Amino acid sequence: MRFGNQDQKQPDQVGEEDGPSGGKKLFKQLKLDGSDSRISTPCALVQFFCLIWIRKLIRAGMIRNGYEVMFAAALACFSIAPSVLAQGAFTILQTGSGQALVSDQEVLQTGGITSPLIQFDFGFATDETLAPGVFLDSFTVSFEDASSNVAIVATADASGVVWAPTSPGSVGLTGAQIQRQTITPPSLTPVLAQSMAYSVEVPVPSAFTGSSVTVFFDLFDNQNSTASRGWYGNLLVTSVPEPQTGMLASIGLGLLAFKRKFGR
Repeated sequence: MRFGNQDQKQPDQVGEEDGPSGGKKLFKQLKLDGSDSRISTPCALVQFFCLIWIRKLIRAGMIRNGYEVMFAAALACFSIAPSVLAQGAFTILQTGSGQALVSDQEVLQTGGITSPLIQFDFGFATDETLAPGVFLDSFTVSFEDASSNVAIVATADASGVVWAPTSPGSVGLTGAQIQRQTITPPSLTPVLAQSMAYSVEVPVPSAFTGSSVTVFFDLFDNQNSTASRGWYGNLLVTSVPEPQTGMLASIGLGLLAFKRKFGR
C-alpha cells in the first residue's frame, strides 16, 4: 500500500468533509429547503444523484419514445469537448462551456485481480466562495460496475471534500476505506483562488460485479461567471499487497534459530 490512512473518522449521514485548508469536519443531513446555512456544502450531489438514475434508465432501455423528450434537456448537460482537455499526464475538466455537466470516464479492467484497488490523483480548484443557498460548482468521482451499481468516492467544492457521501441506491463506501493524502497540485492556468489535490486509493466494493469498473469524473457547472476546474491523472488498478514470501521465510528461520539456541 502506498500510504497510510490520514483520516480515520467514520463518515456521518452524508459523508466526511475535508476543508480546503486541510481541516476536517463532519456535518449532518442537509436541509435542501434552503433553511440550513450549510446548503453551500456540496449540493451538486443532488444533481449527481439524478444523473445516476438517468444513466440507469438509459441502460435499462426505459428512455425511449415519449421519455426521450422528457430527458432530452438532462442529457444535453453532458459535454466531452472542448471542456475536457488533456495536459501532460492529467485530464482537465473546466467550467465556462455553457454546459451544466462536464463529464469524462475511464474503464479499468479488474478481472483476475484479487481484491482490486483503484488508485488515482485528483484535484479541484475554484474562484467561488461559500454563500448560503447557493449551488456551488463541484467535482465528483464515482465508480460504476457492469450492472450499473454505483459507489461515490468523493465530491469537492469550495467548502472542501466530502468523502464517501451516501446516496439512496448506491453501493456504500466509508471514509475509512478511502486511503488519501494531500499532494501538490499541478501548475495550471489560470491560477484559481482555492485549490485542493489528493492521491487516493480505494478498494473496489465487494458488491460490484463483472470484470471492469468505469471511473466517472463529473464537473458540475452552476452556470455563473466564476471559474472552477477539476482534474485527474495516474489512474490505475492494482491488487491488495500480500505479505512477501521472502520476508515470512526470514522470520521463520529467525524463530527457528532462536528456538535451537535458547529452547534447550
